Amino acid sequence: MSAGIPTPIWIHLTVALVALGLGIVMIVRTKGTPSHKLLGRAWAALMLTVAISSLWIPEFLHFSW
Repeated sequence: MSAGIPTPIWIHLTVALVALGLGIVMIVRTKGTPSHKLLGRAWAALMLTVAISSLWIPEFLHFSW
C-alpha cells in the first residue's frame, strides 16, 4: 500500500475496479445461465463492499456529511 493513501480507500478502489470488470463480463455473457446468476451475486457482493467502504472515505478526505 502507498504511504499516503489510507487502507479503506485502497479497498474501495480495488473492489470497485473488480466490480467494473465483472460488470463488463456480465453484459457480454449469455443471460440466465447458472454461471451468469452466480457472477451476478458476486457482483452484488462486490458493490455492497464498495458502498460500505465508502462510509470511511469522508473521514480521510475531510468531507462533511
